[in-house]
Order: sequence, then structure tokens, then C-alpha cells
Amino acid sequence: MIAYAMEEPRLVEDRRSVDEYIIELLRQKGAQTLDHLGASLPNVNWARLFLAIDRLSRTGIIAIAPPQQGEYLISLTSDPSYCPVSY
Repeated sequence: MIAYAMEEPRLVEDRRSVDEYIIELLRQKGAQTLDHLGASLPNVNWARLFLAIDRLSRTGIIAIAPPQQGEYLISLTSDPSYCPVSY
């Protein structure tokens, strides 16, 4: 029980940092395909990337466009200064 309590802040910190990496990358480079996001964040495995994209999409920070030529397009929503990343 103590080990779990000690690990919890790190899990939250890791989650926030992956979200922040994605947001910053989209701010700097604009909309990106899912494959390009994965390639741009080599230290983030696909499972963590998918979870972060899902979380950011559900909170309205990013939008996921349907596949065009087989690839999803990930972009910030219309107001990129609005990023209520809170845990």
C-alpha cells in the first residue's frame, strides 16, 4: 500500500508530461498524423500515446479528424491557449 501511494505522484507527473509534449508539439508544428506524433515522441510508447490522445480529445483540448488516406489527423482545438490540463 505504501509503495502504491509513493508511486502515484510519478504516474500523474508522467501523464501530465506526455500530455504537455503532445500539446507543445501541436502548437509548434500544427496538425499531425498519429504516426508523425509517435515518431516525434520516441520516448513515449504507443499505449501511453493513445491514452494521452484519448484523454486530451475527451477534454476538448485536441480534435481527431477521421482518416484521410488511412491516417488520423490530430490537431489542437480552435483555442490553443485554452489547455485545462489538470489531474
